[in-house]
Amino acid sequence: MLSRAKTIQEELIHNRRYLHRNAETGFRLHKTKTFITDELQSMGLSPYEVGGSVAAVLDFGGSTNTLLLRADVDALPMQEKSELSFACKTGNVHACGHDMHAAMLLGAARLLTEQKDKLCGRVKFLFQAAEESLEGAKAALDSGALKDVRAAMTLHVMTDSPYSTGTVVVADGVSAPAADFFEVKIKGKACHGSAPQNGVDAISAAAHVLLGLHELSARELSVSNPAVLTVGQITGGHSANVIAEETVFKGTLRAFDESVRENVKKRLQAISSSIAKAFRAKAKTAFVSGCPTLVNDRALSELAYLAAKAVSGKENVFRSSALTGSETAQKSGGSEDFAYISHAVPSVMLALAAGERKKGYDLPLHHAGVRFDEDALCYGAAVYAQVAVEYLKGESHGKGK
Repeated sequence: MLSRAKTIQEELIHNRRYLHRNAETGFRLHKTKTFITDELQSMGLSPYEVGGSVAAVLDFGGSTNTLLLRADVDALPMQEKSELSFACKTGNVHACGHDMHAAMLLGAARLLTEQKDKLCGRVKFLFQAAEESLEGAKAALDSGALKDVRAAMTLHVMTDSPYSTGTVVVADGVSAPAADFFEVKIKGKACHGSAPQNGVDAISAAAHVLLGLHELSARELSVSNPAVLTVGQITGGHSANVIAEETVFKGTLRAFDESVRENVKKRLQAISSSIAKAFRAKAKTAFVSGCPTLVNDRALSELAYLAAKAVSGKENVFRSSALTGSETAQKSGGSEDFAYISHAVPSVMLALAAGERKKGYDLPLHHAGVRFDEDALCYGAAVYAQVAVEYLKGESHGKGK
């Protein structure tokens, strides 16, 4: 599969660079979806829209057993600083590698169409919008994307790592935390700065709330069941000599355990409300979006492990739980809305090295200047396709060799 994928490397690079140059965000993916649709149609497939994303089904016949292969395709709303010749100039950037994922899945679709007479069952390709806002997978599911699907697989590139390009890391169990985006509004009373006794300072109350929230990780969470609460934005006040009437801060909560997640959400609300009240203000907490933990199915992880070894070689495929010392593969701290799919059907998400630190790929995901090694494209396409082949083998006995 890898040998065949290498023969379409130029196509993979072309597709990736088009998507990179025309990066779009959220559900606003006109050029992205048009390009993907045209490419799928050129392979003889019939793409359609589902929940703001693009899907297509490759039916090998003989069975309705369907595997979903998913790639996220949206970008981030920030100015690119990679200085690549095909950098995006629109104020968006594929800093999380979703352009790589989309090109890989298009490549896998082409590879799998060549297996028409060798397999039974179906493969559904999902090019998913709005992963960065953790909204796209749920929207696709709510629109019927998992109809007839029995299992699902995706992958994510990694850079700034010690692994050579094409290395695959496979895990089972919870591999990415649940995430919740929250917003806390502190309401006070405005007054002139020279007479603070006449007002209620929303900024001061918010500052004490933030300090109180730090006690969650310091005194209420176990070292074996951690959570991370981050406040990344705070706004309040309109003038230097006026006591602020309202302050708003926004952040995220991440946890690997659903019970911890729910408890921290309750405590976040209670701490915010109680401390604000102590300073004569009021706090209103809202959770605006999020996703559950990502759970890799054990049996599907084993299948993916075998498929990855067939592509990258056994020396370049690791189980995260088997690594030791400096090469230990830690659970990802970043959340991923493929989690919604993993709670609906047996699923697996693989990590694919797309840039080794010592070779200059030393910037992390979501950095405006991050670069990815395009040699990873053929590995990704082959891994996607090989997982489908391994999964559908049980349906294909007797159809041909």
